[in-house]
Formats: sequence, structure tokens, C-alpha cells
Amino acid sequence: MKKISIISLAVMAFIIANSAVVSAQFVGDASPAQTVSTPGKKPGTVIFKFGTMMPGSNNKLTPGSSIDVAAGKLGMQNGFMAEVGYGLDLIGSDSKVGFYYAPILAAYYQNQLNWGTGMESAKRPFSAIEIAQRYGVFYKPVKDVTVAGYYRPAGIIPLGFKFESSDPAGQASAEMSTNDGAPVFMMSHTFGLIAKYKFVALSLEFYKAQPTLDISYSGGDATMVKKIPLRYKIISLSFEL
Repeated sequence: MKKISIISLAVMAFIIANSAVVSAQFVGDASPAQTVSTPGKKPGTVIFKFGTMMPGSNNKLTPGSSIDVAAGKLGMQNGFMAEVGYGLDLIGSDSKVGFYYAPILAAYYQNQLNWGTGMESAKRPFSAIEIAQRYGVFYKPVKDVTVAGYYRPAGIIPLGFKFESSDPAGQASAEMSTNDGAPVFMMSHTFGLIAKYKFVALSLEFYKAQPTLDISYSGGDATMVKKIPLRYKIISLSFEL
């Protein structure tokens, strides 16, 4: 827990500092006419997002060994995600084309695991926390309608999973690696498309990550340290207020 707290604080400090630099540069480069705010116009929006995490084909496969788990065969079911953050209006409401930017986002997701007869539920599902940003380009074809494409880099804190079964006897678990060779900062990469009407938006995202986990399987003494490949398609609904 100490390592997770340190990483969480470091990631948060890095993103907030980076956001402050970007915002300062934007304000510094703006002309006096651009700095005059429009009465009643908000500088940004608070984002609330909820969605379905649909694992890739390999992540759906049932593992038979620690090697399978390390290869990403986790018996994953569809899961859920929740995200909250802040988006900035860098261009203005009258522009049809511009930059899409969300300087800070915090997300949580989880997926239940199903490994067949006698192992239908995990004691702890696979889950993770992320601190992220979004960068992209938007287009407004008509009033109140916006479409955008974006890239979402994130620092990922994997919470792992734990599985036990009496029939057949077995257990497996994975935790964020504390091995000296494990990276301190782990990343996920997401590419997405979003369509928004006024303050409601629907998005489709393609997610990939390789969190480093300490894996144990069937009560064995040996623990593997591996980067587990994760792939998701994410469909989500968001509200930008």
C-alpha cells in the first residue's frame, strides 16, 4: 500500500505540474483580445464518464498455468469503468475545428473472472486505477454537436486479482510488482472517438496496457514477475457539465 500511495502521489503531481505549464503557456501566448472572457462562458467542464470494459479475445481465455496468466489469459468477463476529470475549452465555442484537451482524469475499472466449473467467481476481481489526460482534435458540423478523435495516455496502478477454488483445488493471485526490476511508472494507451450533443457524449475507445504483476498460481512457492498484456474495447457515456 505504501508503494501504491507513493506512485499515486507522484503521478498526480506530474500531471498537475504538466497541466499548469501548458495552461501558463496558453495564457502567455494569448493576445489581449483573446483573454477577454465571454460573460457566462465557463473556461472548462467537469467530466463524469461510465462505461463497459470489453476484454480482448486473449484476455477472455481460461488459464491453465501461470504461463497462461502471464500471457494475458485471465478468463475475463465484461466489466465496468468510471472516470471523473476536467476538460478545457482552448479554442472557443464559435470554432468549428480545434484541439480537444482534458488535463486531468481519474479512473477506476474492474472485470470479474470466470475460470470454469468450481471457479465461477474471484475473491477479488481484476481491477486498476488510472490517472490520465486526453489530447485530440474536434469538429463541430452543426450547432451543439461535436465529434472528436483523441489519444489518452495514463499512469496505471494495477490492483491485481485473487482467485481460490475447492473444486478443483487451486488458487491464483496477482499483485502490482514490488520487484526491484519492475518499472515504477506503468502506462496505458487509449485511442478513442467521441460524439457529443450539448453536454452528453458517447465514446468508443481501444485500450492497451502491460502492467507488471507478481503472479502466483496453484499455491506454488515460485512467483513470476511478468508484464500482462491487456486489451479492451470500451463503450461509454459521459456528461460534461
